[in-house]
Amino acid sequence: MIESPLIQEIVEESRKAERTKAIVAFLKARFAAVPPSVAAGLEQIKEFEKLERLTGKAATCLSLQAFEECLHQELPPPPPTSTRGKRRARKPST
Repeated sequence: MIESPLIQEIVEESRKAERTKAIVAFLKARFAAVPPSVAAGLEQIKEFEKLERLTGKAATCLSLQAFEECLHQELPPPPPTSTRGKRRARKPST
């Protein structure tokens, strides 16, 4: 089989999507309802290792809120706000 980077990337994305679906299904089975914010948060996670950790948390957490706290810790940090395009205050003219 040809081991191209594109094929590897597609396979990895598929693994992550399946793991995300499995976590949501598992949480639905345990807690009946899963808010859309949980699924959206899981989709933001790019590292498979983090999804594996969250799978374990989904199995052992005491509540959906506890899982959401674990998910929040695994989420990537928000990008820094851009200062590009913002005007600086003008110096007073004398």
